[in-house]
Amino acid sequence: MNRIIISALQEVVVCSKCQRQSVNVYLSEFSYGQRLYPYDNGKQYAFINLLESELFDEYDDMLTTVIKRNGIAISRDKLNEVLNQTFGITFDKIDGQEIDYSGSKKCCEYCSSFDFGSLIAEPEKLVDIEATLITHEKWMSLTNDEKMEKIEEELKRIGLLL
Repeated sequence: MNRIIISALQEVVVCSKCQRQSVNVYLSEFSYGQRLYPYDNGKQYAFINLLESELFDEYDDMLTTVIKRNGIAISRDKLNEVLNQTFGITFDKIDGQEIDYSGSKKCCEYCSSFDFGSLIAEPEKLVDIEATLITHEKWMSLTNDEKMEKIEEELKRIGLLL
């Protein structure tokens, strides 16, 4: 399990539900192609740089093939949205935990609410955090047919395929 130190923005927000303060860590909007995913109830982070991932291009090609094969016509913008929404099926578990790639929204560590509104207890500041690098070993061990099948299953899960 490889770990990396990255610079991220941190703010302390107030949960709209329980009114407790919670730390929210995220990447700058200038971190193009980089993603930070909270796991372990938001206590730890997984990191991937999609611009350095050869697998991302392969997945893009396979996703496009599966969509075309199923007769779905979508714009490139929508395809990119689906790509970002589903690419996480290639992620290995970290310490036995699935990475929630459907979104990088952090939940309140006390009540699990996602609603923080605009209640900020402390303004954002730059911090260094330790994150686990996302790997794809299990995905890479699959045959192309198995990968295509997994992609179809994921497209069904998100409602793009019936």
